[in-house]
Amino acid sequence: MDRDTICAIASPEGRGAIGVIRISGKDAFFCLDRVFYAKSGKKAVERAPRDMVMGKIYHGDRLVDEGMCAVFFAPASYTGENSAEIYCHGGRVVTREILSALLESGCRLARGGEFTERAFLNGKMDLAAAEAVEELIDAANPVYVSTAAANLSGRFGRRIKAIRDELVDVATHYAACLDYADEGVEPPDPTVVEEKMLRAERELKKLRAGCLDGKIVREGAPVAIVGRTNSGKSTLLNYVLGYDRAIVTNIAGTTRDIIEESISLKNGILRFIDTAGFRETDDPVERIGIERSRESLSRAEMVLMLFDGSTAPSEEDKISAQAVENEMQNRPNLQVFKVINKQDKGVSFGYENFLPELEPLYISAETGDGVENLLEKLEESLKTGSDEADLVTNLRHSDVIIRTSDVLSATVADQRRMMTDDVIWSGVISACEILGEITGDEVKEDMIQRIFEQFCVGK
Repeated sequence: MDRDTICAIASPEGRGAIGVIRISGKDAFFCLDRVFYAKSGKKAVERAPRDMVMGKIYHGDRLVDEGMCAVFFAPASYTGENSAEIYCHGGRVVTREILSALLESGCRLARGGEFTERAFLNGKMDLAAAEAVEELIDAANPVYVSTAAANLSGRFGRRIKAIRDELVDVATHYAACLDYADEGVEPPDPTVVEEKMLRAERELKKLRAGCLDGKIVREGAPVAIVGRTNSGKSTLLNYVLGYDRAIVTNIAGTTRDIIEESISLKNGILRFIDTAGFRETDDPVERIGIERSRESLSRAEMVLMLFDGSTAPSEEDKISAQAVENEMQNRPNLQVFKVINKQDKGVSFGYENFLPELEPLYISAETGDGVENLLEKLEESLKTGSDEADLVTNLRHSDVIIRTSDVLSATVADQRRMMTDDVIWSGVISACEILGEITGDEVKEDMIQRIFEQFCVGK
């Protein structure tokens, strides 16, 4: 591991009340003492760990600011190294001046995520917990925050380790039989082996389901707003967002391209997709928009089938409803909401014949009547089928779990077919190696660099 002393601005750049600069490495205190001068006169190494002390901050002979500082002695620090944090006024120029002073004192600028990378390499946290740091920073809804915070505490890493340890026990026994076949080592009991593998497989299946739900928590659920031209799709989008994102006119076919915007709710994120109206047209540009609308419908997790309740049903309504019905047949789990819009302009009849199995929701996108009720139902639908402990919000972890689950399921099948011990051992050890990419037991240096370079500088 690189033993340079590193520093970085750890607070968001710009004007603010407080700025934070972090330092970590073998010469952290030496570099700090060339920049921060405590009013007590004590050097960094003489001060009590974690105590906040007042002092003056200099860049060479020039006073830059007055602020606070805390020191952390190895190994009882975030990185496991001697570390310090300077708390100054939060101006962009002030923090950069202090950073420049530290660089001149012997530090180098930290890479993205290097503080957390050092924490992992120094055994302060497992790899899953380290990755949860960035997830916690990026979390856009309370469920994501809760999941990331639990993973930061080591919950997810401990669970993966327990699964892996069970499989390592199986692999170790098979390896002993294969290596010492002539020395009387008892072969594994097939019943015990199958029980352990099935237990691990059940845990992985829960997490695999949590991968799909975790994707919705992380990225949000796509909600396609579908309906004929001028049914109020763009007006509804604008009302939900609270500003005019889509152009609204009385001219049919105004929306010719896909408009996608998100809102964050308690249970997650909704990604609204305003689509072009489904209808027959000779306009080549509008035809492209309609084709993109069909693509958006095919990838949506939820659909708002919007009807203009102030007028009688039209041929366009039939085309739109048919497209949604086809999608419902292909995807039984697709959530569809039948929405009758423009209640402020009177009510027309005939829409009960479209998607008759769905209870209609009446709204006015113009005035907002009924929209909050609609959003509540959408938010309720965001609740995942997985327990929060089973949610997997990290994309890399999802890939590892899916690969491990596939390998282990195939190995269980091989064991039931009474395949030879070396075949079973190979499958189990492969599952262990893949899971090790989460715990850090099998992770390579280039993978570590790829993981942490995605972090923000200063973390």
